[in-house]
Amino acid sequence: MSKKGKLEVTIGGIRFVAEIPETEHDVVEARHLALFERWVVKMLCQFGEPSRDGLRFLRTRSRLKASELVDLIGVSDETISRWENGKNDMPVSTWELMVTIAEEHVQGRSDTIDSLRKRREQRQTHPKRLLMDSREMKCAVI
Repeated sequence: MSKKGKLEVTIGGIRFVAEIPETEHDVVEARHLALFERWVVKMLCQFGEPSRDGLRFLRTRSRLKASELVDLIGVSDETISRWENGKNDMPVSTWELMVTIAEEHVQGRSDTIDSLRKRREQRQTHPKRLLMDSREMKCAVI
């Protein structure tokens, strides 16, 4: 009979626990740790409430640096730091966005991040003036 180990973490006030088989050296196999983290992400996305540690966990498990999140949503580094350190409450919309990004990451997708990056690029290269010809419904960059 094999020994059972336990992985345990508390995020956003939710305690996540999983029993896993141990190796002979009492070391958790990487695949069990990866499965546990994916499960925590899924459950946190489904049941979690906005929290500082939840934001950080979802962001890091989505392989998203804080500086990348800053660029994507248009806030300062300091704002992200304050949210993740519990000094300021994050908007619910930020939590929902991070949940969407994390869910997509678990599924091997990046639709939301790709869309945000595209919009950021469009904002950075937007024309200074647009001229619209109302008779022909055409626009021109001037």
